[in-house]
Amino acid sequence: MGTFATPSKPKKQRNGSWKATVRFYGVWGTPQITRFGKTSGEASDRLAEAMRDFREVPRNSQITRSTTLTMLAQELLAEMRADTACSAGLVEDYRREIEVSTHRLANPKTIKIDNSIGRLQIWQATAGELDRHIKQLTTLGLRRKAKQHKIILRAMMQIAVRHGALDANPIDGVAAFRRVAKPARGKMADMESLPAFRDQVRAWARGEEVPGTPAYISGPKRDWTMVWVVDVITGTGIRPYEVFALLLDEINLDAPVPYFDVTGTLVEVKGADNGGWVRKPTPKTENGWRRILLPQHTVEAIGEAIIDLEITRCPNPMGLLFPARNGSLRNPNGSRHEVAILRSNHTICDVHHKLPGGREKIERTNCTAPQGTPTSTHPQPTTGLDPGPRHHNPVDPGRSRTHPGPSSRRGQLQRRSSGAFRTRRVQAAP
Repeated sequence: MGTFATPSKPKKQRNGSWKATVRFYGVWGTPQITRFGKTSGEASDRLAEAMRDFREVPRNSQITRSTTLTMLAQELLAEMRADTACSAGLVEDYRREIEVSTHRLANPKTIKIDNSIGRLQIWQATAGELDRHIKQLTTLGLRRKAKQHKIILRAMMQIAVRHGALDANPIDGVAAFRRVAKPARGKMADMESLPAFRDQVRAWARGEEVPGTPAYISGPKRDWTMVWVVDVITGTGIRPYEVFALLLDEINLDAPVPYFDVTGTLVEVKGADNGGWVRKPTPKTENGWRRILLPQHTVEAIGEAIIDLEITRCPNPMGLLFPARNGSLRNPNGSRHEVAILRSNHTICDVHHKLPGGREKIERTNCTAPQGTPTSTHPQPTTGLDPGPRHHNPVDPGRSRTHPGPSSRRGQLQRRSSGAFRTRRVQAAP
């Protein structure tokens, strides 16, 4: 809405330059556009370009062509927080890719939108400029981050389009990602390496040396819960965040065919209780609710985990299958015990775990067993704590939950301010 008046003839200034002006008559006022040039023709050409790119902006609009992408990103986060359809976890994921972390352990050179293209104004964020940014991330091997930035930038620039600062979304002109064909996982041959892999996880939990990880010497004892977590993941293929959201009420081991229902997952919410983690009452998607039939080794692992909860009397107000020692939700990716298991992609082929306790990768994939590990291709009938099932014999109630050896005290993990964990010894529950 609006029209331009007739441009004035260029006038020579005292400093030798030329000035050309034109007035725009619009709904929100009559602004004047002025351009300068070394010659009369150059001033007229620059004025013509300004008239071509001019967009009238409402008087009280916060988004203009000179708004920086940093300010535009904050406007996006504000809209998402006000939208009830956007979960707190989704807002946090967007914020982490936009803002640079101020934590003392964070790397300030990590590429975020703020410290890479945040200073650009909207009119400078052309398709070519955004395409170069995304391709730079891909060249650095950050393909997943590049996809995330593209999604966030599309939502940001769409706000500029709605406010009239742009005619079209420049992300539409960015090159698409080439599809990378990945080999299929979960082949039948993987089952041949499953017993050897489970043996190796148990050896690690007992404190023994495994390829890439030295034997346990000191520090917090290795958590045997990870043995049960591995058995649940390898037997069902559920997502790691869903493992730590399983509820006891959703497990039925007495049915003719044992099963459990996947009805929730964990999402990280900044400033929330339970270490920043909240149980979402639906899986990754609302249609992700499902009932999974359990194989024998997973049934035995869940049964042992339930018995362990009864013996240790661990506080469990939410009724979780794998609660933290203080009764809250476990941190799926912050603890040294979970970090490798949760990068497994839920299969035992093509993926290299880094089991807790060591920095080297464990040799256990590509359907080959580690050196010195039994290679039987038949499932083992016993999945208890080898050697000898832990709960098949009378158990001392004061036994440590984090180690198969007897103990009169049990360890309780507490988070430091840096995010690491330390062990505080407390008297065992009577």
